[in-house]
Amino acid sequence: MALTSVQLRSENLLDTIGVNTHISWQDSGSSYTNQNKISSALSYLGVEYIRDGVPYEGWTLPFYQSLAASGIKFDLITTSTEFNKTGNFSTDLGHIASLAKAAPGSVASIEGLNEVNTWTVNYNGQNTGSNLAVARDVQALLYNQVHADPTLSNIPVLNLTLGGMTSQQGSVMGDMSNLADYGTWHTYFGNGDQPGANIASGIASAKVLNPADAVQITETNYYTAVNDMSWGGGGVTEEVQAKLDLNLLMDAAKGGVARTFLYELLDNNLSPTSTIEGSLGLFHSDGSPKLAATAIHNLNAILADSGANAESFATSALDFSVEGLGSNGNTLLMQNSNGHFQLAIWAEPDIWNQDSHSAIGAPVQHVTVNLAQAAGSIQAFDPLQGTGAVASASNASSITVDVTDHPVIIDIAAAGSGAISAAPAENAAPADGKAATIGSGSDTLVLKISQDAWQGDAQYSVSVDGRQVGEVHTASAAHGSGLSDVLTVQGDWGPGEHQLAVSFLNDAYAGTPDTDRNLYVDGITYDGEAVAGGTVAMWSQGASHFTLADNTPAEVDWAM
Repeated sequence: MALTSVQLRSENLLDTIGVNTHISWQDSGSSYTNQNKISSALSYLGVEYIRDGVPYEGWTLPFYQSLAASGIKFDLITTSTEFNKTGNFSTDLGHIASLAKAAPGSVASIEGLNEVNTWTVNYNGQNTGSNLAVARDVQALLYNQVHADPTLSNIPVLNLTLGGMTSQQGSVMGDMSNLADYGTWHTYFGNGDQPGANIASGIASAKVLNPADAVQITETNYYTAVNDMSWGGGGVTEEVQAKLDLNLLMDAAKGGVARTFLYELLDNNLSPTSTIEGSLGLFHSDGSPKLAATAIHNLNAILADSGANAESFATSALDFSVEGLGSNGNTLLMQNSNGHFQLAIWAEPDIWNQDSHSAIGAPVQHVTVNLAQAAGSIQAFDPLQGTGAVASASNASSITVDVTDHPVIIDIAAAGSGAISAAPAENAAPADGKAATIGSGSDTLVLKISQDAWQGDAQYSVSVDGRQVGEVHTASAAHGSGLSDVLTVQGDWGPGEHQLAVSFLNDAYAGTPDTDRNLYVDGITYDGEAVAGGTVAMWSQGASHFTLADNTPAEVDWAM
């Protein structure tokens, strides 16, 4: 056993995840023309940070404000086009200041020019394409202009980025630590390689230019155009993209990367999905999630910490050991504000054959986590399988899980000295189910829900009298387990009959019982009374309807 300090709070790890968007492509016929699609994708993904260009008053600024109101924060990239018009950053910074004033706290960072060797600028008679050293002066100008603006002076500045260059080639710009608050790098993968080595190389490259600064990887991802060889190695399937992206995010967080922006949110509808540029999205161009988006959504649900001090509580240490994890394995210890430890375990074997452009099955490693003291409960979660526990133990000092080629999260409650046993939450869920309450009012509707998960969890919405209550929900409990999720819906619907609709939103079927995603309503009560006919198996997408009877006598106003 070895006493290990927590490396990250769970919520801090989630804060390292960002995604690139192209909101300015509103009028281009791209997949970003539909703002509801962007909002829905971001809400489902669960990330709080996006990287995009500066907003424009009278055009994209209102949508940026709308996203900010939902909790989104922005890394805003300055543009070579505007710089070349004026020779400085005043135009871009004016647009950024408009957002910063309209939505205080929404601008997380301001980034230097994007891939300045490719999207070149002219400055003092020099061009960054032919003389990269002048880019240092351009970045210095940005840093000074930001700090001279009272509205922006407290916002961190990211270094400019390079495209298709080594850090040694970029080193002609010198040490830029005093010209930015974060170093940056772009890291892409063209042959299904596991991310560990490339992420480490990207961090080291950023440190060449900014040795004194923390690092943000502002572009990175795998693409799903399997046969596009223009980057030399071809893409990967959606399943492999999901596994590698989870590993990538863990590798970056463990390596100290402050934020990692996956490129990009949606497949670019301007390019065919059979090309690199058209297949880098976490979502298809129609807004439906790829497996990578589902996996990140699940990771957010598994690690989410709703505590008021989720990002500031004092962490403790855990006395544990791991057996059976090979040389390609990794661990990352996190902690939740309720005292639970969350241990990520993942392995990075070769899972892609770039000659045949096909996946390679990963070996199974039977990994045992041993604790110095028995835990009240230990649960294992697999983001590729959903948000319910795939294994659990009570009053145990060890658990064995199968680790293949992506992270498994081990939640440990009240383990080790100094750990705090969390009090059960109201409406506490069973081990492989979950509970939630939405709405408000004197009437209470309780739904019991389960699912058959396949390539992601079943999703559904709830409507009463034709009006949706709450957002889209994701089922967790496996139907065969005998357990159910419990969704409590509160409202003021009044006496008489009301119509309830439960809509199954994402049916999937590949021809066998094991490749079939289904949703089940296992029971319904309304104001404490069972609803007749309140169970149904939903084998296909659509709505099931139920009648709710409110028998509360109406109040009579005797005043005449």
